[in-house]
This record gives sequence, C-alpha cells and structure tokens, in this order.
Amino acid sequence: MTELAVQKPYAGEEPHIFISYAHRSRAEVLPVIARMQKDGYRVWYDEGIDPGTEWDENIAVHVEKCTVFLAFMAQEYLDSDNCRDELNYARDLKKNLLLIYLQDVKLPSGMALRLNRLQAIHKYTYADEEAFYEKLYSAPEPAVCRGQAPDDLKQLCADFVNRKAGYEFVQLLTYDYHERARFRTEVMQSLPAGTDCVCTSAEQFVNELIVSIQQGSSAAFREKYDAADYLILEDFENLAGKAATQEEIHRILRERFYAKKTTLLLNGKPIDNRFNDDLSALVRCAKTVRIERKSAVPEETVSVDPFMRILEDASEIFGVTKEEILGTSRRKDVREARCAVISAVRAVTDLSLAEIGNRLGRDPSTVAANLNKFDEMNVSDLNFALRAGILLRKNQKQES
Repeated sequence: MTELAVQKPYAGEEPHIFISYAHRSRAEVLPVIARMQKDGYRVWYDEGIDPGTEWDENIAVHVEKCTVFLAFMAQEYLDSDNCRDELNYARDLKKNLLLIYLQDVKLPSGMALRLNRLQAIHKYTYADEEAFYEKLYSAPEPAVCRGQAPDDLKQLCADFVNRKAGYEFVQLLTYDYHERARFRTEVMQSLPAGTDCVCTSAEQFVNELIVSIQQGSSAAFREKYDAADYLILEDFENLAGKAATQEEIHRILRERFYAKKTTLLLNGKPIDNRFNDDLSALVRCAKTVRIERKSAVPEETVSVDPFMRILEDASEIFGVTKEEILGTSRRKDVREARCAVISAVRAVTDLSLAEIGNRLGRDPSTVAANLNKFDEMNVSDLNFALRAGILLRKNQKQES
C-alpha cells in the first residue's frame, strides 16, 4: 500500500480538529493524520507552530480555536506533561473530545475518573484498518470538520428539511460512510432551533428497544419515535435477520408515513430478503437517492469469525460497544458483557482459554476468573442470565 503524504496543518477559521499526540507515537499517528486529510478533514497538529513563537501560548490558542480535540492515547502520552496539559485544557474549555487508544494502557485513577465516560475508539483492537476509519468517521464530532457536501446533497438536504412534497420519506443509499455522516450533519445543522429531531443508528435503536422492554417503558419508547418531527435512522440494513426489531421499526415507519412525519433512512446498501415483506414494501415507498461516487463494496464472501460474531451480538444485547468489551473498562455493564462473551465463545468454539485470552488481550487466568464470575452472576442476577442466555442460544443456532 502506498504511504500517504502528510499535508500542512489546517490554518483557516472553519471547524477543524486539534490532534494531540506524544511525539514518540509519531509513526502511528502521522498515517492517520494523512488519511484524514486525504478524506477531506481539516486537522491541525503541532507542525503548524510558527518558528520563534512561544510553544505553550501557541498550543493554547490552537486548542481554543478547534472544534474537536482528538487525542491519541498511549503510554507515551500519559508520561508526557505537555500532552496531559493539552487534554486538561481542552476539558476545561468543554471541547468535543474523542480519544483514540493506540495501546491497551491503564489510566491513573484520577485520569480514569475524568476520561472513562468520554467517547473512545480502541484502534489497537481493529485488525481491519478500514473498519477503524469507518468507526472514526461515524462519530458525530469529526463530521463537522470535513469539507462541504456536494451540491446534489445540499439540494437533497434542503428539500428534506423544508418538507418538499415527495420528500417526507427519504432513503439515501451510498457505500461511502463519509457521505452518510456528512449528510446527517448537514441535515442536523439545517434544522430550525428547537426542532424535535431523533437521530439514531440501528444499533442504538435495538439497545433502546431492549431496555424499554426490560423496564416496561415501551409506551414512552414508541412515543419518542412516533412524535418526533424528524427521524433519522442510520445503518438501517444492519437490522437484517432481526425479526422482532423489524416488526417494531415497521410499526414506527408506518405510523410516521401515514401521519406524514418526516423520516430519513441513511443506508450503505439496499435492504435484502432478510427483511420481512411488509417492511420491504414500506421502504420501497421512500424517495430513494443513490450516491455512487465510489465503487461499490463487494459482498463479504469469507466465513464469519465466530468470535467476532459473538462480540457483535454481545454489544447489541448488553448495550455496550465492542471496543469497550475488548478494552480495560471496569464498568458493570461492560464487565457483564465481557463475561458473557467469554462463556459463549467457550461454549460454541474450540478455542482454548489461552486463545480466548489472546483475542481479548488477557491472560488465561483472567479468562478463567471471568468464567467463574459468569457462573456466579448466572445464578444471582436474573437480568444478566436472560441476556447471556439470548447470546448463547443465538450463536448455538448459527453454529449448528
């Protein structure tokens, strides 16, 4: 693969990203900067300081001017007073913060208390580089720091926001996740202040649905989606094969369609025969716009890794991210999901404790301890037992 050249730091006044990193991580960070620049993101990094100026003052000014503060976390970052000062200053200014972990590092207690609730991407867990960039670009914060949408998307945005006749129910199809993120941001920024707009991904929708069922709050859940002036649903195609969820989303879309409520579906590809007939027929009623600036991504032809499938299912069922399960978080819901993953992988694959530990970045003794903890929670916590049972049954069925 040809190495991308890093361009000069952004020097304008438009929304842009401040890149914070330790210089000893330079070899890992510069390729990410180069890729983001290539993909149209405005980024500033410390090569942009004018010679002969005061370092601290310049850094402070650029942190103040940035829209998004993106920190590359590694042991070198934690060891650097300058890096920690940059991060603390960005927090004090209440900047949009996004952390990218280059390593599985243990944060000092005080820092962990402040940072554990921030959005984070654990880059070291991604074997597929494109999957990492898709995750990064799907975050709402960086999208505002990318170049303007093409004219055709600007017009589509205006027609949708203004509820032009025929644009109350729209589906945008594009394989390019940059386009989807950029269009979503364009729409959100164009809506009048105070507009009741619900913007959610398929994954978030499923998690909310599960929680509403568990807590007996289905009526409030439905009211939220039925009553919103605008509904934006992303990655709709990821509901493939989820029959119960499809029934609920069909009910919501049907109600909104007949009530002429404005709805937008942002999809990477058309829905297929894994969707029920009623939902498929309803989606065909949407005004569908296809953007094909890039060649279509071919369908996956290799078999699915059982470990990754279990990890993805656990993320959906427990309402946590895959990165959190693979990371170092000690939050209760993350620990529960991690225990359930280990137990399910042990039950439906031939992986040894050492092999499971290798996939999770943990030693075999920790994996064994998690299995013991799983047995305890499976007896004492009914809610956990139900979700862990769903995870196991779902994957036993797929393996058979």
